[in-house]
Amino acid sequence: MGMTLEVDLTKLGDWAISAEMFEWITTNIPHNSIILELGSGFGSVELSKLYKVYSIEHDLEWIGLSDQVNYIHAPLVDNWYDESVLLKELPQKYDLLIVDGPIQEKRVNLLNHLDLFNFNIPIIIDDTNRDLDYEMSMVISEKYNKEMVMFNSDNKSFTVLR
Repeated sequence: MGMTLEVDLTKLGDWAISAEMFEWITTNIPHNSIILELGSGFGSVELSKLYKVYSIEHDLEWIGLSDQVNYIHAPLVDNWYDESVLLKELPQKYDLLIVDGPIQEKRVNLLNHLDLFNFNIPIIIDDTNRDLDYEMSMVISEKYNKEMVMFNSDNKSFTVLR
């Protein structure tokens, strides 16, 4: 018998994923699906109550917040997660990719590592109110022929590519 964990939406927003993103995920991605997330935090903890979450994180401070999350510690090498770690640790299959790391302008370096990830699934790119993140979502949308839908929350936005 699985234990049902109470989701705490007060942990969302600010630096974490927004309550609006959480709602989009729970409405569109079946519970118990596998989520791969770049960047970890309180959102990972809340998502892990409903999903199997793999979270790539460079900062040890954010690793281990929940024993429900499968953390992949990948230190930054040339402003991106250590590719040798990713090649060994990434799950074979996942149903949603959330791009919420690494921090700030380093995130756009995903464009140099697209071959590591599956883009035949929904992708969420957080913080697309910032120019670099928005431009990155446009590049991925065009490259993989995905519809791009932007959602606004309190003080930021996220974009879904599907």
